[in-house]
Amino acid sequence: METITHMETVQANLQSDIHQFIMQKNYPCIAAIKSVQKEEYIIRTYGDFGQALFWRELRQDLQFFLAEQKRTGSTYLTFWAIFEGQTKFSEEDFESGLWNELSHLSSFEKMNEDWTDPELARPENPGFCLSIDGQAFFVVGLHPQSSREARRFAKPALVFNSIEQFKKLEREGKYEPLK
Repeated sequence: METITHMETVQANLQSDIHQFIMQKNYPCIAAIKSVQKEEYIIRTYGDFGQALFWRELRQDLQFFLAEQKRTGSTYLTFWAIFEGQTKFSEEDFESGLWNELSHLSSFEKMNEDWTDPELARPENPGFCLSIDGQAFFVVGLHPQSSREARRFAKPALVFNSIEQFKKLEREGKYEPLK
C-alpha cells in the first residue's frame, strides 16, 4: 500500500486550486486554459512572498523550467511559483513584493549572461522583460486581493512563461487568436 506524503497532498491541492481558478467561467487567458487542459505546468512552492528569501531556489527552478520547455517543445508549459505565508496584500504592497522577488533573480554579476541586450535590463525601458540565461519571461502576479478578478488566486503567485513560447505561437499563426 502506497503512502501519500504531505508534499504530494499539497501538490494535488495546488493543482486543484489552479484548475478551478483557470477553468472558471469567462477566464480571459486562452493560453493559460490550454496549459491547464494539457496539464503542461510546473508548480513549486516557496516561503513568504515579497521577501526574496528563496530567490536562489526560484532561479534554479526557472532554469529547470526553461530546460524542460526546450526539451519538450511545449508551447503552453507554464511555471507557477506559489508562495506560502501571508496572503493579504494591498495592490501597492503586492507590486512592491513582486519587484523585490524579480529583482533578486538576476544580479549585476550575471547581467551579461541574463540579458542579451543590457539596455533591456533596465526596468524603465519599454522593452524590459525579466531575463535569465538570455531567456526573457512574461510574468503575471496573482494574489487574493487583486483588483482584477482574473488575477485573484488563493495564494500569492508568480506565473512565468518564456517569451519564446509567444514568438513560437506567432510564427505558427496562433498568437493573434489567443489575444
